[in-house]
Amino acid sequence: MRVLLTGISSFTGSHFARALLHAGFEIAATQTKPIEARHDPLIDWRLDGLRDRVTWLPPGSLGTLAERGDLASLGRLDLVCLHGAMTAGHHRTDFDWQAALQNNISGLDAIIAALSKLGCHRYLLTDSIFQATSVRPAVSAYGLAKTLTSEVWRFAVHSAGGHLNRFVIPHPYGPGEKPGLTSYAIQAWLSGEAACLRQPGLVRDFVPVTGLAKAYADFAHTVLVQEAARELAATGEVMSNSEFIGRLSGQFAALLSQPCRYHEARQMQASAEPKYLNIDNGLECVLVTQDEPAFWPAYADFHECAKRLSIYS
Repeated sequence: MRVLLTGISSFTGSHFARALLHAGFEIAATQTKPIEARHDPLIDWRLDGLRDRVTWLPPGSLGTLAERGDLASLGRLDLVCLHGAMTAGHHRTDFDWQAALQNNISGLDAIIAALSKLGCHRYLLTDSIFQATSVRPAVSAYGLAKTLTSEVWRFAVHSAGGHLNRFVIPHPYGPGEKPGLTSYAIQAWLSGEAACLRQPGLVRDFVPVTGLAKAYADFAHTVLVQEAARELAATGEVMSNSEFIGRLSGQFAALLSQPCRYHEARQMQASAEPKYLNIDNGLECVLVTQDEPAFWPAYADFHECAKRLSIYS
């Protein structure tokens, strides 16, 4: 089984690649910029052990590759995993959703035409919890861009006689994560400091990234044998930021053999996002839990490496 994967250098994308390989898939991956020319220690860490295990397409977006005819070199292809998207600054209120949408659908017709020639009509698109649902609008400008991206791809693939499957992810955490709540707290603990929570009351759906990746690979197997398109949402532990950091604190205190303190800020930081943000749209769900004993030591090892390399500085 062979898949084409976009977004492999992202936090979740690198874990998805490892899970797909473990599940027996061969991977051809896109690279918007030459992998060897990147000088980013976080991306280097994510791609460690992957570089020689995947087939790399020439640099360029998926649309550019299709228009240049580079996708023809793939030969046989069973599934297209559309994981890459424009995400830079996605938490900002001035996120350019129109530019993001254009980026995400650039070369769409050429892509579908090129992949159809390879006999590939099955797609797996990664969606976000920030997108609009049947009961609420998109949470942010980024969520709007992802919502429209999903609908445009769905229409185009369906019009071409293909199947677009959707995998919705909530709030992942784990080795290789991007800067955010968990990375901030863990880096503070490694420096002997207490983490200050400025939005402790926000309730989110937290999933361990390795469990999320396994669920993704399992779903990829499923969509290859299903006649109709499917939608699946991952869900984990729904709790407040404060509750989750408390749980994280207990794990890391045991691993680091030191106190891992945290406290709530005296002056809370306002959030444009809703207080509750979890899977609530009636989709079929898969429960993602952390049952791998190696997860927590690997998580700690990553952050100790990140501190040495100043990844989050």
